[in-house]
Amino acid sequence: MRVLVTTMGPLRRIVAIDDEVVEVANGATVAEAVEALVARHAGLAPHRNSILAAIDEEWSAMDATLTPNARLILMPPVSGG
Repeated sequence: MRVLVTTMGPLRRIVAIDDEVVEVANGATVAEAVEALVARHAGLAPHRNSILAAIDEEWSAMDATLTPNARLILMPPVSGG
């Protein structure tokens, strides 16, 4: 199934494009989509354990199940005050 992945901040600089379609198995998790993206963009590998995710603009855990044509947003941890 296809998932549209949008990366933010430093992750976008690594990927070098705004949005990318990733093919994953039906019932795939966010973590599996991240691994598919890491396979294309090795520079993401050091960030894989700290990525925050949202599915269709709702915060999501890495073990959340994706649906066909979902929009997955990946971003680095955010801090500030």
